[in-house]
Amino acid sequence: ENKVEGNATVAESRKYLASLLNCTFYEPKKFLGDLFRFKGEFSYLRHGWNFCQGGLWKTYRRCSKEPGATFNECLNRMKPICRNSKNHVLKVLRSTLDNHEELLKELPNLKVIQLFRDPRGILSSRLNSFYQNSLNTDESIEEDMKIQCRRMVYDIQVSEVFRHKYPDRFRVVQYEDFDDLEHKAELLYEFMKLETTDESRKRLKKLITPEGARSGFHPYSYRTKLPWKLERLIFKYCEPVYKALGYPIFKTEKEYMNTSDELMLKRLSYPL
Repeated sequence: ENKVEGNATVAESRKYLASLLNCTFYEPKKFLGDLFRFKGEFSYLRHGWNFCQGGLWKTYRRCSKEPGATFNECLNRMKPICRNSKNHVLKVLRSTLDNHEELLKELPNLKVIQLFRDPRGILSSRLNSFYQNSLNTDESIEEDMKIQCRRMVYDIQVSEVFRHKYPDRFRVVQYEDFDDLEHKAELLYEFMKLETTDESRKRLKKLITPEGARSGFHPYSYRTKLPWKLERLIFKYCEPVYKALGYPIFKTEKEYMNTSDELMLKRLSYPL
């Protein structure tokens, strides 16, 4: 089996994802690791992450504050809460799409949404995040995006198979498909058989209004942040992605800076 981060096999990782959906929490110490609350048990970790921010995790948070509490004990208290929850949602990063077919076969109620983003937007985001430390040379950027775009080409091919094989359980969404967001959010809720509520609509409006939390957000803002030199650096690796997903292909720096958003929106291959 191929190895992934933490020396877990791909099969083990799939088993872990399935266990989050069925609330059995397979090998939690290998895959979770709460360095913030259980420093002694996870002293070998260099970085911690807070995976229990949601309201339902208050039971876990309270448990972690009890004298002598252990990670496994507190996580076990979440199993009945998990099982009683009507819906379970996972956001999975940096995994090729084909890895999820076994889950689609094993879990008849599972639905998968594949999100694609313009590689230039991905690179711009990485250069302004914790990734930037590992992307400090042209060579490292080129290698990183070579792998990224090769993976995306493969995922696009698999997504075409899934769209026909699982028409009621698989959708493709493009990050740049941002016009009429309220309607498109309703389409995704309908696909997932979830009902929109006043609260969910309120949260969405907060994200997309000028005074909202995402004020200034724009999926094509990479054009003002990512230097033309870097756009050219990754072009030969990412051009197949641009063509497959309908992203603009720029010939000059002037065109790169001035292409209208309206034209870009019309080109997308998978608009909702």
